Amino acid sequence: MVPTRGISSYSVGVGPEDRHVAGAVDSVLRNQRSSTPDVLAPWGTSDVVLAQSVSTGTQVNGAVVIVASAERARADIGARWLFIGLGMVTALALSGLLAVSVSRWVLRPLDRLSHRIRTLAEAFPPTAPPGRRGPRPGRGGRDRPP
Repeated sequence: MVPTRGISSYSVGVGPEDRHVAGAVDSVLRNQRSSTPDVLAPWGTSDVVLAQSVSTGTQVNGAVVIVASAERARADIGARWLFIGLGMVTALALSGLLAVSVSRWVLRPLDRLSHRIRTLAEAFPPTAPPGRRGPRPGRGGRDRPP
């Protein structure tokens, strides 16, 4: 607790020499909103500084500052993110295996058909006569020069 009337402050384990605590006390004593963490992630500082002004109307009489450890919450969040990540990787691998097996199942009859058609085509001799193919140039009414 930090009063504004010249009375000494009361603290347990936290002092005003910490720059995060000093910044929070300074902003709250000016009657500004203290910044609370919007998002808690597995990385970052292990402590969260929470500050609230004690006031009557617009007159600030002091501030209450709490420094809370966020280690356990960050560890829980990290463990859950790891669990979600492993679940996503597992789902991706299973969907890939499913896609490969379904595509093989669908394409196997087409591969058999293609192989049998090739075998059948190789069994017959070529049907085109040797020599020229197609009409000779200049033998039609439109191919003749004027």
